[in-house]
Amino acid sequence: MNMVIDGLNGIGWKKQRDTADQSCQCGSWKLHWIRHSKRDWPSTCSNADCHKKPTQGSHLRWLSGSRAQIVPLCDRCSKLTERFNLRDGVITVVKQQYECS
Repeated sequence: MNMVIDGLNGIGWKKQRDTADQSCQCGSWKLHWIRHSKRDWPSTCSNADCHKKPTQGSHLRWLSGSRAQIVPLCDRCSKLTERFNLRDGVITVVKQQYECS
């Protein structure tokens, strides 16, 4: 299920590790996010503390047991190892979509 981040939902996201070998039939995780969010690529990174331009769709998890979500991040934020907050209004897209296969 895709989510719109609003208020406290944006607190405590973390980059999922070991995703370099994962791919999607959409062509890239950026294209996957665009296709399934039905939105234009945003002009600002999804990290609430960053104002750079996003360059890629990155895999994040909110809680350790949550499903992986794809969000637009810049190069720097896509390498963060600690938890961070997503800005309000960010749309997350579930990594596994039936329409991709």
